[in-house]
Amino acid sequence: MNMVHRLGAIVTVVVLAAACTETSTPPQDVFNRQQMLQEVADGLIVPAFDTLLQRTDLLAAAVKRLSVASSPEDVASAQSAWVSVAEAWQDARLFSFGPAEGMFGTLAENIGTYPVSVSKITARIEAGDTALRGFDRDAWGIYGAEYLLWNDPLTVHKLAYLRAVVAKVRAEVVSVAEAWRQSYRTTFVGRNGTDPGSGTSMLFNATIFSFEQMKNYGLGLPLGRLAGQSGPEPQAVEAYYSGRSRDLLKRHYAAVMRIWEGALPNGTKIQGFRDYLTTVANGQRLIDETLVQHKRVEDAFASVPTSEPLSDLVRANDASVMVLHTEVLKLTRFLKSELSSLLGIAITYSSGDGD
Repeated sequence: MNMVHRLGAIVTVVVLAAACTETSTPPQDVFNRQQMLQEVADGLIVPAFDTLLQRTDLLAAAVKRLSVASSPEDVASAQSAWVSVAEAWQDARLFSFGPAEGMFGTLAENIGTYPVSVSKITARIEAGDTALRGFDRDAWGIYGAEYLLWNDPLTVHKLAYLRAVVAKVRAEVVSVAEAWRQSYRTTFVGRNGTDPGSGTSMLFNATIFSFEQMKNYGLGLPLGRLAGQSGPEPQAVEAYYSGRSRDLLKRHYAAVMRIWEGALPNGTKIQGFRDYLTTVANGQRLIDETLVQHKRVEDAFASVPTSEPLSDLVRANDASVMVLHTEVLKLTRFLKSELSSLLGIAITYSSGDGD
C-alpha cells in the first residue's frame, strides 16, 4: 500500500470513529426540569386547588342557606356558586396525581364523575342515605350537586342529600389542597427526572390523560364516537343539567394547553413542555406543527354556536361539534406520542382508545 492509500485509510478510520462517537453519545440534557416543576406547582397547581377550595366553601354556604321555601333568587345564587366551582374544577382536574390519588380512587373520579346516575341519586334520597359510602361516584360529586340544584322542587330529603354531597366534595378538596400546601409541593419539585414516578413524568402523563378525558368523554361519548356506542348520547355531556357544557369543555382544553405552552391563566409566561421541546432534536418542528393544529382547534371551538347547550347541538347533529371533535383528534399525536418520543418520557397510563 502506497503512502496516499495509507493516508486515505487513516482518514477513513478517523471519520468512521468520529461518526460512531457522534451517534452513540446521547443528546445533552440541558432543560431545567426542576424550574418547570417549581413554576407549575407555584403558579398553577397550588393556586388551582386553593381557588377550588374557596369556591367550594362558597357553594357550601349557599347550599346551607337553602330551604324548601327558598326563593328563586336563593336557588339562583346557589346555582351561580356551583358554576364557579365547576369552572375552578377545570383548572384543577388535570392534577389528579400525588395527594389526589387516594386509596379509593383519584380526586377526578371521586368528585368529577359524569354523567350522573339519576336512579342511584333518587334511590339514596328516598332511603335517606347521606353517608355516601361505596363506589357509586356517579351518585355524588360536583355533577351530583349540579343535578340536585337544577332539579326542582327542593325537598327536605333532597336538601339533606345535596348538603352531604357538597360536604363530601369539600372534604376531598381540603385533603388535596392541604397536602400540596404542606409537604407534597417539595416532593413534586424535587423529583425532577423523567422516570416513572418523577414529577416530570406525572405532570406529562396527567396532562395527556386529562386531554384524552376531554376528547373521549367531553366530546366522543356524547357524539357516539366511542367503541360500542350505537349512536349519540347528548345527555352524557359534562354539566348537562346546567347547560354549561361548551364553556367548561373549552376551559378544560385551555388548562391542558397552559401546561404545554407554559403560561398562567393571566398569560404570564412560565416554563412548560414547549420550552422543553426547544432543547431537543426536532423539537421546534413539533412546536410548529402543534401550534398549527392548536389554532385549528381554537377556530373549531369558536365555530360552535353559543346560543344553544352543547347537548342540544349534539342532538341536532350540528356539524360544528363534529368538526371540533375531529380537530381535537388530530391534535392527539402531537401532544401524546410525538411529545413522549422526543422528550423521552414514557406514557404510563392506558387510554384504551387506540390513539
